[in-house]
Amino acid sequence: MFRRRTLLAALAGAAALSGCDGPATRPEDETTAASCIDWISLETPADAAAESDAVVRGTVDGPPATGRYELYDVPLWTVQVAEWVSGAPADGEGSSIEVLSLPYSCGESRDALTGIEDAGEVYLFLRARGDRWETVTGYRGMVPAAEDGSMPRSWPDEIG
Repeated sequence: MFRRRTLLAALAGAAALSGCDGPATRPEDETTAASCIDWISLETPADAAAESDAVVRGTVDGPPATGRYELYDVPLWTVQVAEWVSGAPADGEGSSIEVLSLPYSCGESRDALTGIEDAGEVYLFLRARGDRWETVTGYRGMVPAAEDGSMPRSWPDEIG
């Protein structure tokens, strides 16, 4: 029995001296966790408006800055608001607001406002989160205004 304990102690000491600290720790053996987002489906712009804390009609002002949503760095757009269709600006907000564009989903480079810089006048579907505005989902954050300036009844295939 004494011999067995001595052998086990010697093996443990040798492992400690050799840098062995249990299971393999090579980078290729490590597991990385990822966070994926799955948003609710909003069939029409009217559905998005119903789920939103606010809807604004406006245009984007310049390239985006970067903001933070959960684990993600996301575009933070400055929007010139032409009209508050529903909801109301927070105290101190004038005709310009900042909007976080939520990520589409895992492995995607697009986000809720992909294409906004080329869309002209848009309707943005927003929710309030603390002292910031963000798109209501990562799938449907905006829709380009119709030619007459109204909100379209359906989503265009190429944007939104």
